[in-house]
Order: sequence, then structure tokens, then C-alpha cells
Amino acid sequence: RSYDLLNVNDNVEAGVTLIADLLRATGGDIPHALAGYYQGLGSVGRIGFLPQTRQYIKNITLLRKQFS
Repeated sequence: RSYDLLNVNDNVEAGVTLIADLLRATGGDIPHALAGYYQGLGSVGRIGFLPQTRQYIKNITLLRKQFS
């Protein structure tokens, strides 16, 4: 289906769908899925995690612990 990313509900649903697809593509590897979301899986595959991607993963991991 198509999403209107300016619509809050559609934006959240699209984000969740993308993360779920990335988790499947990475075999459930959460850091790699997050890196794919932030940096792009192709880029991660070619050059590895950029420093800012590592920081993003760290931030999301800390927030996940805080809100779990």
C-alpha cells in the first residue's frame, strides 16, 4: 500500500514496516537493522558502520532500555 508520510499514523506504520523488513533482512540482528534504517543496508554492506551510525545505534539502544 502507499503511505502519506505527512500523516502521523501512516508515518509510524511505514517506519515500523521498514524496521520489520530490515530485521528480516539482517536475520534479527538489531544493530545491523538499525544501521540499515539510519545509513542504508547497502552502505553498511559496502563500508561498514559510519561513526555517526555507531552513535545512532548507541542512542537508540539506550532509549530502548529506558522505555522497555
